Amino acid sequence: MYSGSARGTLSALDRIFASLPGWALDQLHATAQASGAAPAKKRLVWLEGRGHNEVGLSREYWQRLAGFLDSVGGC
Repeated sequence: MYSGSARGTLSALDRIFASLPGWALDQLHATAQASGAAPAKKRLVWLEGRGHNEVGLSREYWQRLAGFLDSVGGC
């Protein structure tokens, strides 16, 4: 589950999570748990300004996905 900012200050992502209803946080947690990857290998990546259908247009998305697949031996 998302653990918040390590620096003790609220990032934009921290503020978004703080505003989510409990059911949304539960859904995020369940989605993360459904992955077969070890928790230490999972990262939440926020692609600001991108909607669900636009993440594939982001270079960062593909770089992070490739890095994840490499880390779990899937690439």
